[in-house]
Amino acid sequence: MLNGTIIPGIVAHLNQWFNFGGKFNSQFMLKQQFLLYLFHMGKRRILEKDGTYHAYTRGNDGMVIFPEEIDKVVFLRKLKSLQVEYDFTIAAYCLMSNHLHILIKDNGISLPDIMNSLLDYYAKYFNAKYKHKGHVFEGRFKSKIVLSLLYFVTLLRYILRNAIAAGIKNKIHEYPWASSRKELDFCNLVDFDYIMTKYSEYTDLPFIDFLNN
Repeated sequence: MLNGTIIPGIVAHLNQWFNFGGKFNSQFMLKQQFLLYLFHMGKRRILEKDGTYHAYTRGNDGMVIFPEEIDKVVFLRKLKSLQVEYDFTIAAYCLMSNHLHILIKDNGISLPDIMNSLLDYYAKYFNAKYKHKGHVFEGRFKSKIVLSLLYFVTLLRYILRNAIAAGIKNKIHEYPWASSRKELDFCNLVDFDYIMTKYSEYTDLPFIDFLNN
């Protein structure tokens, strides 16, 4: 298994391969995304103080966890209340019918405390509303630590394009449950200044072009 010393070195080489002269190369994006996930698989449950993570989960046995639009609102409002309480940073999120993604910087707060509080609350809400018995989510949430700027921006694109990848929408801003722009983030969860500062370190390509490419 790749360890914490080897992986950053591999990522550095990938940075050179995919990002010549600091310019984004869209033709390599799919291969880049696949390789980055492959190399980060060994870092799945490592937690660090003040770390950035891709946290994700899905419905038990793939079941629908957001049957109605209002359920997504309830979920995001709970996430917002936890953000007010714990002061963590959200870089991106996407809620699909049977799974979800959150790109989160924990700011020194325990990621399991955040996610377990969020998912436990929603599971109780779901079970009460739909008279469901048993698990709502498939095991505990999963997470991968973000070790590089390249992986960060790749995750941004991957998460925000989930609805397009699933064939639900054709354009990035058509899906209202992904934080692709401020107008869609009605709970004010995402720190857009934070993500644009990091993104600008990666490329000068307009952000919307990066997402749609």
